[in-house]
Amino acid sequence: MQRNLVYIVLIIHRKIKMKYIAIIFILCCTVTVHFGQCIEDGHSPFQHQGWESCQTSISPVGNYGDVHWLQYDLGQIYALNQIHLWNHNVWGEIGKGVKEIYIDYSANGQNWVSTGLIEVPQAPGSWKYQGAALIDLQNITARYVHFAVASTWGGGECAGIGEIRFGLGSSVSTGDITPQDPSLTISPNPASETIFIRFSHPDNIQQLNILDINGRSVFYTAAYSQNMEIDIRLLPPGMYFVQTIGKDGVQVEPFLAKRW
Repeated sequence: MQRNLVYIVLIIHRKIKMKYIAIIFILCCTVTVHFGQCIEDGHSPFQHQGWESCQTSISPVGNYGDVHWLQYDLGQIYALNQIHLWNHNVWGEIGKGVKEIYIDYSANGQNWVSTGLIEVPQAPGSWKYQGAALIDLQNITARYVHFAVASTWGGGECAGIGEIRFGLGSSVSTGDITPQDPSLTISPNPASETIFIRFSHPDNIQQLNILDINGRSVFYTAAYSQNMEIDIRLLPPGMYFVQTIGKDGVQVEPFLAKRW
């Protein structure tokens, strides 16, 4: 079975002051409602079709200081893979586009992991602009994603992004530690010393990870059987996730490590 990816498109729209542009844009999108920005995966060069910041503020994440920043709450924890970004694509204003950006992610909004500094290609100011795949997060688990702008292509006081799209895998609920997929079961749950993992279809599994609440791998194996026993005595108490990658896609099941 192939994995189906769910895509969330997060766009901030602002009111278009030029009425004739608004009418043309609405007509275009009315005719081609199945296309993003009137061209499939394209982004329009009109003003006010994305996020723009002309005033910096203190970032609530990391030590980035007084910067342009934005943060997304995806509503629940997901396995995140590719982030696709359309830069500021407005005619005559492509210098406002982000050149370098820091991306941080978190499962709980308190403990953050940084992907480091990433360079974003400059937009051409064209109808045919289709953005760029920035980074593949390889199914880390997160609910919050924070973007801090390090520089823009023009070096001015404003920074802009046209659109950000997240590729989402399985959703994960930290409030329910009951296994949701009968093909993967974890017991006991909660556990203090050892967990037993049982697969109904072990031949479909290619890789197994245990992830902490920040999405970092604390255990990895490519050797598995229908019944596995894993010692968790060295894990600090808290929520963890068993992640399997295989022919059926990615599965994530939570368990709680406790010290009695």
